[in-house]
Formats: sequence, structure tokens, C-alpha cells
Amino acid sequence: MYRVDKKLVNLVGTSDFSLISRNIISSSTNTFIAVNKNRILGFLSWSYDKSLSSITYRQIYKINLIAVSKNYRGQGIGSELMKYFIEYSTKRGAQIISVSTDENNTKAINFYTKHRFKYSSTFLTLRLFKGKMIFQEPKENINISLSKSKEELHALISQNEEYLNYPFPILFENEIEEKIKSNILDNYLRSLELNFDIFKTFVATAKNEPIGYIIIKEDTNLSSTLSNISSKTIKVYRIFDIFVKKDFRGKGIGKYLINRALNFISPSQFDFVEILVPSHNYPLINALVSNGFYISHSMVNLFRR
Repeated sequence: MYRVDKKLVNLVGTSDFSLISRNIISSSTNTFIAVNKNRILGFLSWSYDKSLSSITYRQIYKINLIAVSKNYRGQGIGSELMKYFIEYSTKRGAQIISVSTDENNTKAINFYTKHRFKYSSTFLTLRLFKGKMIFQEPKENINISLSKSKEELHALISQNEEYLNYPFPILFENEIEEKIKSNILDNYLRSLELNFDIFKTFVATAKNEPIGYIIIKEDTNLSSTLSNISSKTIKVYRIFDIFVKKDFRGKGIGKYLINRALNFISPSQFDFVEILVPSHNYPLINALVSNGFYISHSMVNLFRR
């Protein structure tokens, strides 16, 4: 998913993104390997999603990467790895196994489907490179400032249906219990509170009424990985959440929030900004694209009960 983005390749200066794969593997809980006569034929790296499992009361395991050496493909090695992992995780109480892959990777999607994975959702990755931001004044008199009140932020987030930002609804076949919804929100707010100084949260107000917010922080992990690949300092920021109240949408407030947040960081302090957006959130996608963002790639989420 990194190789297909020519702008990122130009920034880093190489198309060898193997270090990102190694980084994903090293951060996984474990990696199973298929071996024959001391030769590694393939691997499957995975992690147990402790945070999501505790919120949803379901044991959730995630496949991070699976691959088979080119010389050994088509021999059922990937299926053996998958079967082993499914049996291993099921014995340990796994109720849901999730995985993501590029929307255009039909071979991978067919492979997962063969192993009884089902489509859950599609997410777009949008990126804004330095110097590509388009500034637009909002149609109303809006004040934007760094959030100092957690209570104010809590009230806004509780109105945001998209804060889920993960495929929860489809994971549970659109039957999320209210308790789980509440747990997801509480966990999100707790995470923001614990990292209040790390996440930069901006709140938009009109006539002293909070009407929207944006949450952004540096993606230190990706910044470090890309810097190592390119042998130069690369800074990546990630927008975690953005929201405008319904009555105030279509007035350029979302664009203004993005602009002010990035100007606070200072255009000289980042190489690009990244955001993950559910593909059905057309208003946000339109607001981002009209602000200079472009769609880098589309990822499909699948799950298996």
C-alpha cells in the first residue's frame, strides 16, 4: 500500500519499503513461519487486540501480514499457515479474526474469502503533502483554539457518530449493544485524557458555542520508519478525528479546522499529513480533497467469526 503512492516514493527516494514490513512484524504479538529443510517458505504475523477485546467483550485477533515466498506460491502454504493460525487462536478463545488488505489486491481478497472471511468495510487513506494545502475562509465568524476543557471535548465527541472510525457496526452485524457503544466512547475519551499533551485538539466555536473539533498528532512510528528508509528526517502527522455539528456543515468550517491545525504545527514542520476515512463518509472526503488532500489508497477490512 506504500509502493503504489508515487508521491511518497518521491519523498522517501526509494521504492524499497521492506523496512515497514519488518516494523509491522516486529510489533506483532507473534509470527508463525512455514519451514522446510531450514528454508522459510512463508510467514503469518498477528496480534491480539487487547484494547478492542476489552471494549467489545469479544476476543479479537488481528492478522498483520501474511506472505509466501514467490518460488513456493500456489502450493497451499498460505492456506496451511492460515489454518494453523485459525486453530491456534480459536483454541485460545478467539471469537473474531480481522485483517486488512488493499482494495485492488483481488488475490488476497479471494484467499481470505476462501477461508470464510467476510467483507466488513472500506477505508480510504488520504494524504496532504507540504505546500499543497488550500486555504479558505469559513462562511461564518468562527474562532478556533486549542482545547483546554476536557468536558467541552467530551460533549462534542459524544455527538460524533463517526468517532468509531473502525468497522464496529459491521463486525457485529449492525447490532452493537448500547453498552459496547458507551465503552468505545469511554475508552476513546480516556485515551485522549491520558495523552492530552500529545494529541493536539482544536475546538471551533461560533458565538461561544462549541461546534466542531479536530484531533491531530505526530505519527512518530511512521516518521521514524520513513526516516530510516530515506536516511533523512521525515515528519508525518496523523488526523485522528474531525467533526462539525450538522447545522454548521457545508460552511467551510471543517476546512478551516484543518488549515488552522496544520498552521499551528507550521508547514515547515511536516512532510505530509495522513488521515483514515470510512469510504462512506463523502462529506469529509470532499472537504479533505478540496483542501489539497488526495486519496492515496483504499483498504478493505475483512473479518471471520
